[in-house]
Amino acid sequence: MALLLLLPLLVSGFLVCLYDPFIYYRLHRYEGQLLYLQVGRYGIYCLLMAFSIMVIVSALFSHSWFSFCFHAECGLLGNSGCHTFSTDFLSYLGALVSDIGLVEPKSSQATVFGFLTGALTLFMPHVWRFRTMRGLRKDLESDDPKAIESFLLKTTLQHSPMGSTLVKAFAYKQPVMISMDDRKVYIGLIRSLGSPTEVTGLDLEIELLPGISGFRDKDSLKVTYTNHYPKDQTILEPIFFKQENIISISLFSETIRAVFQKDEEDKAPKWYEWKDSTL
Repeated sequence: MALLLLLPLLVSGFLVCLYDPFIYYRLHRYEGQLLYLQVGRYGIYCLLMAFSIMVIVSALFSHSWFSFCFHAECGLLGNSGCHTFSTDFLSYLGALVSDIGLVEPKSSQATVFGFLTGALTLFMPHVWRFRTMRGLRKDLESDDPKAIESFLLKTTLQHSPMGSTLVKAFAYKQPVMISMDDRKVYIGLIRSLGSPTEVTGLDLEIELLPGISGFRDKDSLKVTYTNHYPKDQTILEPIFFKQENIISISLFSETIRAVFQKDEEDKAPKWYEWKDSTL
């Protein structure tokens, strides 16, 4: 009996971790014993839900309701005899299991109840996923998979300012400035982010459609732009980055860039200034 419930408990807990998008996107944070505890936790939830459903269904339907008799003189069915209208599936399945010789008759109904509870436990992850996705679509008022994915990424990366910036730029199609560990700088639009897996988070690769690139000065770290890519996206090839090689990420604003350029021009000596100094 314990085996009939323990295996479905563990399997259903693992399936919940895979099927529920909120849990799956955070699954890479758990390792070792903490992961086992999470699987057991969700498995217990599934087992309790399945057990509750089986108790309610058994209490409502597993009964012998009434008996009715036919008499030969009435001409009903041509035979006389009494029959019982029953939906007592526990007794029926218990008798079958007992006749096969798998269990003793006195424990046959309990065994059937445990087996049905275990089978229903394995089905609970599908119900769990359905409820989660239904709630997501209702809250977002959208069935668009990209909108759902963007929302999940945003909620998953709330603890990471860099990750949140990437998701925001990806969702709202805003240009970003990316500074690499080799002092190269790229400005462009993010086309895709690496999807999380069971063991890794959103720290794999970034696909960027570049617009401007350059480098930072070794000493002052001032950005110098050297390349301006064509605006025709059909002939432009994306660039892929490892997120682990990125030093900083910020949303790019052409207005702010113009302000910095103006400040530099104001600080630079005017032609009449250096002309007077040479006189």
